[in-house]
Amino acid sequence: MRVPFVSTALIELVMVLSTSSSPPPINLQFYTEIHAANGYAHGGDGCVPALAELSSDPAVQHVWFDYLANRFGQTNPGFAKPAPIPNVTYIALFDKSPPMEMDVQKLNNGKFECETEPLPDIPCPNGTVACPPVFGWWGGFNFFTGVFGMYYPNTTLLSVDEDKSEIWQWEWVNPTLMPNGSYVNITRNFTYFLAPPSKNENRTVKRFQWTQGIPGRPNNNRDCFIFDYQTNYLPGPVDPSRWLPPANTTCQPGRRESLSVPARESSFVPRSVLLTNPDIFS
Repeated sequence: MRVPFVSTALIELVMVLSTSSSPPPINLQFYTEIHAANGYAHGGDGCVPALAELSSDPAVQHVWFDYLANRFGQTNPGFAKPAPIPNVTYIALFDKSPPMEMDVQKLNNGKFECETEPLPDIPCPNGTVACPPVFGWWGGFNFFTGVFGMYYPNTTLLSVDEDKSEIWQWEWVNPTLMPNGSYVNITRNFTYFLAPPSKNENRTVKRFQWTQGIPGRPNNNRDCFIFDYQTNYLPGPVDPSRWLPPANTTCQPGRRESLSVPARESSFVPRSVLLTNPDIFS
């Protein structure tokens, strides 16, 4: 996730910085294919192999996201390559009481199977796993918890491109525990590439990228994780039928061990904390 910069954009950047201290509202109802790739700092800048992988062989996840209704659906939650069960959509319905999970699988004969069950409890602030699930948390880190809920509100404007696309970034330096018991400062950059503004619409996130520096290595040695939202992007509202079982299909009680719970722990990012500030979207 990155950009060129021109002199005319510099004027617009100064104007925006003088009038805005917080990032603009973003669209939180959409369908898209997230294309994801990552690279590590072993050989230098991990964004170089990550960008190459994004172009040639990304991990793909289909996503239906509706923050206003507290629900989302996704395929391939772990961003595996290839997707282990490509014909399953996992749907989290936080608008239900209790919050429910619905897993829909399309079979080879064209029919569907459906399982549903309450979403599991999540970790509480004191560390016990006993608090009810809330929107923004699904088994661990997913790109909704931190990307939209925690990191974005902390960003500041980095640059404006010629077409008025914007890049917003938050740099976070955090003491991090090492295996030997010591703490070192790790620098993480969370970067958002926003589409140009359009009339009466919230901004669209085209791409999200986060990097982290490696202690004791040159500054350009960084791990890099890229999530591109642009493929087949459709702004919401999402079709209401997306949140219902397929026609002529009855959902059966789910079996927790049969669902792909481990796959929801993305290999791209560390576990994180739940969405803590929903008011930022208003």
